[in-house]
Amino acid sequence: MVPAGWSMDKEARSASMINTWTSAQVQLQLGTRWWLVPEVQWRRSEGLARPMQEGLLVAPEYRTGPWAFQAGWAFWSTHPYGRFRTPATQDEHRSWLQAGFQHAIGHWRMDHRLRTEQRFLERHAITPEGVIDKGHRYVGRLRYRARVLAPLNDKQGAAGEWQAIMQKEWMVRHGDPSFLGAFDQVRPAVHLGFRPLAHLQFTAGYQLQYLLRANGMDEEFNHTLMLGAFWRLPRKA
Repeated sequence: MVPAGWSMDKEARSASMINTWTSAQVQLQLGTRWWLVPEVQWRRSEGLARPMQEGLLVAPEYRTGPWAFQAGWAFWSTHPYGRFRTPATQDEHRSWLQAGFQHAIGHWRMDHRLRTEQRFLERHAITPEGVIDKGHRYVGRLRYRARVLAPLNDKQGAAGEWQAIMQKEWMVRHGDPSFLGAFDQVRPAVHLGFRPLAHLQFTAGYQLQYLLRANGMDEEFNHTLMLGAFWRLPRKA
């Protein structure tokens, strides 16, 4: 059975790349329950050879018990990359609402993140006169991530802590008929984390990104080196 919008004379294509994603995040405490979470992300394709994406994200966060809630905004710039490249660099304005929940599993910690995104993606078209800008289109996306953090020594939450981090995130899209099918991508990953200071953590790991393109047929299997820095700044008493 062929889904609506598919053509029998089209052949699905696949591609695989090696990418590098880096991120730096600060968690700044503003009050007893309120935090501000700015983040920058810098991504390269073909190892480090070509630009892929840059992102600036910021969100106020409200925390109560094991729960955390965000309402955030981001600006992304995506360059033409890989086999299924866009005609020109694509800007995106993105907002989101997010709920997070964390709990213990024995000596391990687990957290869950559910995020609904409102994405406004720049569109381009190729004409005989060149590439033209066709404005922005709306695409909705729902994301769920489950993550387990396993301590590797007895310095949990303190300087010198090592931890193993295992996570998986699923994404589905909606709201734009030019996207065929709901499935967007899935991202399983493993990381190693280290705290040189109690409120500073560095992570390094591997992520397999399986991505289905907008036509519902073409797919990517991307091997990604992940590098991150996270700085937590609690309010002084």
